[in-house]
Amino acid sequence: MMLRIANGAELLPATVGDVCATWAVPIWIGALALVIMAAQGCACLWLYCRGMKLKRSCTQLADKADRDYLTGLHNRAALTRLMEEALWRGEQFGHRFGLVFVDLNRFKLINDTCGHAVGDALLKAVARRLSEEMRVSDTVARWGGDEFVVLVQGLRNPDDLKRLCRKLCGAVARSFELDGRILQVGASCGIARYPHDGTDIPTLLRKADTRMYTEKNGSEHHG
Repeated sequence: MMLRIANGAELLPATVGDVCATWAVPIWIGALALVIMAAQGCACLWLYCRGMKLKRSCTQLADKADRDYLTGLHNRAALTRLMEEALWRGEQFGHRFGLVFVDLNRFKLINDTCGHAVGDALLKAVARRLSEEMRVSDTVARWGGDEFVVLVQGLRNPDDLKRLCRKLCGAVARSFELDGRILQVGASCGIARYPHDGTDIPTLLRKADTRMYTEKNGSEHHG
């Protein structure tokens, strides 16, 4: 993108890759400029005349904006962009992909009884376990609260999603030792496949979410 950097009354154009900046201000020191830039809720400082450092700073800024502040996983915005890219490849080249919606069981009870600090530590521990079950080509993101979404690329066999659900649920079902406590939390999963279950992202997410809640309510009903 093309960014216009304000320097008093003067406006200077600068190319900064894919970072969507809200503002940038240079402080000139001779031929050098210290540039302070805000983008997607983050701030960055670099020497304007050093192209490589500018590029590195923008990359770090964009990466930080794509990450969930607590778990370090991709956030909702980043995953939405990746899903849209997967959808484009599906439309153009026939590539198939799947979504897995993961919701923790009994998390609210643990959060309420043990405190938010323990709840946050539990979410980070769950995020690590989920990440360990992923292939390099797949992405796990924190969707919000105690909900996670997994994007499975290059889906060939529908049963692969079911096997992944079993792996994820098994990983989360193992006890966690946090702050001197042994905590037990489970997970419920719902899946959706492109193009079998939908040809747009909202439909696929809704299908996966609905199936996840069906499983969750069934497991709670049976104890």
